Amino acid sequence: MSNLSDKVSYLRGLAEGLSVGDGSSEGKLIVQLIDMLSEAVEEIDELREAFDELSDYVESIDEDLSELEGDFDDDDFDFDDEDEDFDDIIDEDEDEDELDFFMPDDDDDEDEDEGIGMYVGCICPKCNGMFCVDAVEDEDNQMYVCPHCGETVEAHTMDNDNVPVAKAFKDPEDE
Repeated sequence: MSNLSDKVSYLRGLAEGLSVGDGSSEGKLIVQLIDMLSEAVEEIDELREAFDELSDYVESIDEDLSELEGDFDDDDFDFDDEDEDFDDIIDEDEDEDELDFFMPDDDDDEDEDEGIGMYVGCICPKCNGMFCVDAVEDEDNQMYVCPHCGETVEAHTMDNDNVPVAKAFKDPEDE
């Protein structure tokens, strides 16, 4: 029970003690005002309860978010200010020669200095797990440690013949 409801109860008791009632116009007004105050106090109490529940919920969301933030290292999402916005670079009117910077050159090490990495998707021949390797490195007889099975393997570059393709799910109950 809130302090406001105590005060409204006090006013109601005072009005009854003074015999304020429906006998006079002023009495009717005072009784109606006390009834209205009582309803307003009930609404305020409901709003306080809803606010407390909402505050608890926001606090639990904040705790969950803090846990998630702790799970991720800031280095995992290190975005350099030097990175260019590729939407601004690529224009449909540009020809292929102007887009050569997307293709690595074996004798050009400028891409490494600029922090632009080019990777090629590969498949592990032991576990069929997918992983990426640096496209600039020589792939002939290059051995890698598969991040999935831990085996030392020769990477097989993904192409149309060996790339895993997901199939659309069909629920057997729909057939």
